[in-house]
Amino acid sequence: MNNDTVMYIAVAAAVLAVIALIMICQVRSSLNQSAAPAAAAKKAAPAAASRAADNGAVVAAIAAAIVAMGGGEIVSIRPAARPGWTTGARIAGVSGNQQF
Repeated sequence: MNNDTVMYIAVAAAVLAVIALIMICQVRSSLNQSAAPAAAAKKAAPAAASRAADNGAVVAAIAAAIVAMGGGEIVSIRPAARPGWTTGARIAGVSGNQQF
């Protein structure tokens, strides 16, 4: 078994672990919502907004897996909480020759 095979197995395990954590969180949140439907209806919008803000770690894990496999040229990722790109991301995107 060479180093490439070990790397692919490690990246696949990391991606599967992230997917499993996401699925566990979704099941737990659906169980919590079914236990208290009246309270959940009043706080639905703020809860959805806070869950959307926690996706940064998921995006980082997926980007790291793509880069680790050597299959992508990710220069920058725009944060969803901001309305536009940062100056550094614009410069990196325009130059196109940044190596990470």
